[in-house]
Amino acid sequence: MEKEIQLTWMTSSHDLSHKLRKAHDTLSQKGKVSVVFANSSAHKRVGDPEKESIIRSVETQLGLGTNTNVVRWKETERSKRFWAVHLKGT
Repeated sequence: MEKEIQLTWMTSSHDLSHKLRKAHDTLSQKGKVSVVFANSSAHKRVGDPEKESIIRSVETQLGLGTNTNVVRWKETERSKRFWAVHLKGT
């Protein structure tokens, strides 16, 4: 099972937690999840340090780096248009 979640850097905490809950369900079933953060022309620009902080927070919320069975299946992608985190349940 593979799931892609698309967000902007300014996604509300409520929307983020709802989508991450679905991602967590996929990971718990040993599936793959890609969380993609895209820039939006409707929102202010977010600097790289803030992006790094958001990415680390999402990884932690999904269980990466804790005693869960979540690992990276692909390196984090960083471009001008989007950043993407790729995790899988084991």
